[in-house]
Amino acid sequence: MSVLAGELAAIARRHPGRPALRRGGEALGAGPLAEAAARRAETLAGGRGPVPLDHSDPVRFVVEFFAARMAGRNAAVRPPGTPDELVRMREEAEGRGRWPEGGATAFYTSGSVGASRAVPLTDSNLAAGALAFAERGEIRPGDVVAIGVPAAHVFGFVRGVLNALLVGAEAVFFVPRRDALAEAASLGAAVALLPAGALGPAARRRSRVSLRAVFCGGGRVREEDVEAIENVRGVPVRVGYRVVARAVVCSHAPVTRRTNWVDSSKMAGASLSSVATW
Repeated sequence: MSVLAGELAAIARRHPGRPALRRGGEALGAGPLAEAAARRAETLAGGRGPVPLDHSDPVRFVVEFFAARMAGRNAAVRPPGTPDELVRMREEAEGRGRWPEGGATAFYTSGSVGASRAVPLTDSNLAAGALAFAERGEIRPGDVVAIGVPAAHVFGFVRGVLNALLVGAEAVFFVPRRDALAEAASLGAAVALLPAGALGPAARRRSRVSLRAVFCGGGRVREEDVEAIENVRGVPVRVGYRVVARAVVCSHAPVTRRTNWVDSSKMAGASLSSVATW
């Protein structure tokens, strides 16, 4: 059994009723999540090729991830908006790719500095990325983490889902609309993960919200939007999460009331310098 599958099983034994995943009216505790993954793993065992992780249902995405790792299978993420032809090309590349011993999950870089590349991350890579910020105490046991980005993106999965599960928080998926900060707070969240595009509309609102922090990824944000959210709405902002070939799963400075949020010298995360991409 893989590192993360084993960790989920251990959490389920110790805290079977702990809230783990939620989307709308659907919720899974740690025990039911582990059981669902184990049942699915039985059907995946003995199969060939990487298990595709479909983005359309984030709860199922997480179940499929753990099931693939329980079954000893590689997995490959299918992010939203991927054209069918590109999916086909990636499937062919995954069949030829050099996968790490012990298995891995292939995420894809954004292609912002070149062609998009597959980055096969082992369970150890993923766990290191998820817990890289644990000492800062930003996601805590018992927290609700509102995830407004796709689970198929490394930001949403590593910093959202895995970080929450490994520290004893609940990952709640939602679709940001007019005011993502208030929407996350209405879910009982302490922390929200948002796409860069959600910050602008949220910055135009004036009401303060009871969030400990908002983490932002998936594009550039305007400094004036960050300042409005921090100063007017009272929520510290961290930006910069991504996975890039031979780089890091990372962010910029720690969340404080006043963050030098563009200081790239304070980036932290899991080094991927030894990962072979394709």
